Amino acid sequence: MKVFKAIKEGAQLVYGYRRYIFLVYGINFLLALALASIVAADIEASLGNSLSAESLRRGFDNLWYQGFSAGAQGVSETFDPSVAGIGAVFNGLDEMLQGKMLSQHPGILWSALSYWLLWCFLSAGFITIYGQVKLSFFRGAEKFFLRFLILSLGAGLIYILLFSAVLPLMDQFVEQISRDFIDERPLFLYTVGKYLLLWGMICFVSMLLDYSKIATVRWNIPRKSIHLAPRAALDFLRHYPFRSLGLYLMNGVFWFLAMGIYWLIAPGGGERWWVSIFFVIIIGQIYIVIRIALKCLFYASETRFFFSGYEIPEQARPATNPAEQTVS
Repeated sequence: MKVFKAIKEGAQLVYGYRRYIFLVYGINFLLALALASIVAADIEASLGNSLSAESLRRGFDNLWYQGFSAGAQGVSETFDPSVAGIGAVFNGLDEMLQGKMLSQHPGILWSALSYWLLWCFLSAGFITIYGQVKLSFFRGAEKFFLRFLILSLGAGLIYILLFSAVLPLMDQFVEQISRDFIDERPLFLYTVGKYLLLWGMICFVSMLLDYSKIATVRWNIPRKSIHLAPRAALDFLRHYPFRSLGLYLMNGVFWFLAMGIYWLIAPGGGERWWVSIFFVIIIGQIYIVIRIALKCLFYASETRFFFSGYEIPEQARPATNPAEQTVS
C-alpha cells in the first residue's frame, strides 16, 4: 500500500469513528480540570480581595507572581506564565526532547502515568476498530490491554536507557572532540547531529512499538508469546523501510503543521476581557481535539498499511488462530 493511500484510508476510519476522539478529549478535559482546580483554588486563596486581584484584571502582575511562586506547594509549583498559549506546548516539547519527562513534579508525573496506563487501554481499542477486527472498541481494549502494557513497558525501558545511558555517552563524546574548538559552529553541528541520532533511535523504537501493537491485534498474539510481536514488526519494517518511514514522517508533518498553526493564532496569557479569554479557551480546546485526532490518524494509517497484504513469517507466527477480521 502506498503512503498516501494508507493516510487516506486512515483518515476515513478516524472520521468514521470520530466519537471516540471526543471520548478521549473528555478524559483529557476531566484530568486537566482536576489539576487546574487545585491551582485555581491556591491562586484564589493567594489573591483574595487584595490589590493584586485588581491589578491582574488589567494584565499580568509579575510582583504578585513572584510572591505566589515562592510560597506555592504541590501542583501549584508548576504554575507559570508560559502555561497559556503556545508556551505550554513548547514547555512540553522541550521536556520531551531533553528526556526530562520523569523529572516533573510528582503530582504531574503521577497524572501522566495514570493517563499513560489509560492510553494503553484506549490504543488497544483504536487499533481494534481501525483494523476492523470483529470486536467492539471496548471489547478490543479489554482484550489487548495487558499485551499492549507489556509492549509499552518494554519500549519505556528502552527510552529510559537511551536518555540515561546513551545520551550522556554522546554528551561526553561531543565534549571531548570539541574541547579544543575555537569556532563554535562545529560544536553546534555536532550537537545537532547528536540529537538527530538520538531521536532517530527514539523514532525507530516508536515505530517498532506501534507495529508490534498492530501485529498483536492482527494475529491475536497471546501474552505468553508477546515477544513475537516485535519480531513481526521488525520483519515488517525490514520489508517496507522507506514506506514505513515515509508514513511516519508524513504523520509527523501533520503534527508540526497543527502546532505551527496554533502558534500563529493562539493568544497568550495577557487577555483581560471575557470574550477574549473565552476565545483563548476555545482555541486551546480545538487544538487538543486536533492533536488527539492526529494521534488516531497515526494508528489508523499504520494499521491499514500493516493490514494491506503483509503476512507474518513462519518463524514469527504464534501457535494461535488470528483474530477474526473483515477487510474493507
